[in-house]
Amino acid sequence: MSVFNPYGKISEVRAFAIGAAAVFCAATIGYFANALMLSPLKIISGLNVAYPVFLIAQFLIWLVPALIFYALGKLLSPSHIRLVDVFSFTAFAQVPLVFAMAFFLPPCAGEILNPLNILNESYLMQTSAAIGLMLAAASLIPLIFGLVWLFNAVKVSANLKGARLWGTYLTGLIGGDIAVRMLMVSLLSTSFAMSGLAASDANAGSSKTSDSPIAGRYEGVIKAPGQTLRYVVIVDYEDGEYFAYSEHPDEGGARLPIDKFSKKGSNVEFSTSQLGISFKGKVNRGATEISGTFSQNGLKIPLKLKKTEMKDEKGFELKGDGPMMSGKYSGDLRFPGQKLRFELYVEKNGDKYDIYTKSPDQGGGKMAVETFRQNGRDVMFAIPDIGVRFEGKADDSSDLVSGTFFQYSFKIPLKLKKD
Repeated sequence: MSVFNPYGKISEVRAFAIGAAAVFCAATIGYFANALMLSPLKIISGLNVAYPVFLIAQFLIWLVPALIFYALGKLLSPSHIRLVDVFSFTAFAQVPLVFAMAFFLPPCAGEILNPLNILNESYLMQTSAAIGLMLAAASLIPLIFGLVWLFNAVKVSANLKGARLWGTYLTGLIGGDIAVRMLMVSLLSTSFAMSGLAASDANAGSSKTSDSPIAGRYEGVIKAPGQTLRYVVIVDYEDGEYFAYSEHPDEGGARLPIDKFSKKGSNVEFSTSQLGISFKGKVNRGATEISGTFSQNGLKIPLKLKKTEMKDEKGFELKGDGPMMSGKYSGDLRFPGQKLRFELYVEKNGDKYDIYTKSPDQGGGKMAVETFRQNGRDVMFAIPDIGVRFEGKADDSSDLVSGTFFQYSFKIPLKLKKD
């Protein structure tokens, strides 16, 4: 058995059993590392999705290319092609993925896969980013082995040579990559919608037992080993529900959504799964201070958050020729098999504008826009902390904006019409 071609003496049954086990192992490791194989050629992190999503992704990465290999093998091979051979040997080619995913178990390696971190200069200056980059680079070795094994799996199971072999392999690999990405976009859009609705239900339930809202801006200091970091939590209370996000002034000013926020009596709990952060504490009688324990990746630190005045540094000055956008704009994000409503608000606040978004089908919480620009008819806005960017053009009255919505690897047409 060669290290580059392991199919010399292995039976179909044994190859299938080992390959199926490898798929489960790779999915499980990816789940704990928060590193999702979106397709055979792409890995991403920073997604808060359930374990079945990781498992489905790994099975699709195996099955979809295998089906393409089998169909082309039946068409191009002079020999009789058996489906069991193609499925078994391509399954065995998943074994190197287990070792590739293991490199992302250290948190610093998973963080380097998050597209938002690549754009964060303060993050890239950290030692953990360098270590994560080295681990990600090292993972390429087993990934390359996986591609070589997959090539030989096609060669052995389909009995192809030369141009027919390379054409079948590249078509299955690239075509499978495109097909799996499309399927995963549909699955993830559904998963995000369900998690958003679940969070909305959880927040609504917690608001019923709360004796008073604690909306406002709270700031504290995290005294971690070797460093002191400011930590800000902004809580919004609207229609009986809590929505919150955090700011990190000493880490590039990142603003991240808080997944879950609840208040029951004087007890307050919230978490940001993207960073592994959770907090449990109590609010005082006047809601001017929240004291408790801040936890992140096993580290627990006492934290006292004191209420401060809301800052207005996020206001935008809108200047330009012709009508500028103002008011509420609505549109639909049409994922494959899923439609999500999306809303953009451009509201005047003194001599500036507050700009934020809402997704009614994902809890309806406010998400502040970090960057907004309207230059003539060209419109752009972005929320880097959740990977959102929009680029489009307004009509002459700025009542309709048509363009493209980007989030991580998703790219979706979007029309925003003024209500």
